[in-house]
Amino acid sequence: MKALEKRPGGTALFWLGLFVGVALAGLFVTGACYYLTDRGLVVTLEIEELADYLGDQIEAQAAQELPRVLEEVKARVPALVKKQMQGGNRKAEIKISDISIILPPSALAELDNYLQGTVETTLYRLLDGMELDTLARDLGQQARELVTLSLGKELAARQVLSIKTWWGRIPVLLEVGKEGQLVKDQGNY
Repeated sequence: MKALEKRPGGTALFWLGLFVGVALAGLFVTGACYYLTDRGLVVTLEIEELADYLGDQIEAQAAQELPRVLEEVKARVPALVKKQMQGGNRKAEIKISDISIILPPSALAELDNYLQGTVETTLYRLLDGMELDTLARDLGQQARELVTLSLGKELAARQVLSIKTWWGRIPVLLEVGKEGQLVKDQGNY
């Protein structure tokens, strides 16, 4: 029975537990605040995932729009070729030895029509021979590379990266993920 008398009472045990709990919670909060203000907040950005997503979206949009654009270009070919070939005051002259033969305007007009038709036919063949799927893939790949480079440079150029709190500033550490490697950039705070 004497062993039972040495134990503290119910209220003393309650206050002791409350004090220990509050002290541990305070130590945890203080440690977390110290950890965040000393080391900073680490944010990992995966640029490759974002670049792949944007590249895929651009590739899909280009594959959808390129046929329409190509048809618009084909419709404008005759007018563009005619505009480029109008030189006015042209003469066609054939020289053989000391003899010059000047073509009449009707022959010159026929030659212009022939050349215009040849240029149009050649342009149509070039446009029809374009591989739109390959072109769309190339556009998507260029977009991926551009996003990766631009976003990487933009994030590396940040100088002030911190979060202001009531107890001080928390520095933000950016880890930019790029092709399996992490490029660390800690902002000034």
